[in-house]
Amino acid sequence: MMGFPAWLGKNSTTNKNQRLIREISTVMSHDCPCSSRDMGLYYLPLIRHKLLAPLVQRGVDGIEEVVSVMSEYGKQPIFFG
Repeated sequence: MMGFPAWLGKNSTTNKNQRLIREISTVMSHDCPCSSRDMGLYYLPLIRHKLLAPLVQRGVDGIEEVVSVMSEYGKQPIFFG
């Protein structure tokens, strides 16, 4: 059974995460016309993987690839298929 303080903390964290996803979705709406829900479920995990995989696999040597991905991000349209 969850007590009120624990529920309040979890609810606060959930609301914060939802707010951040809505903000990202708003900013990226011209590149990725999808709902906030789709952004959080599908798009953000892909971005996270694309940015973290080189760092996990190669450590410091993967930084250059991550910077390259980030700099190229705004230059190409995004397609879901």
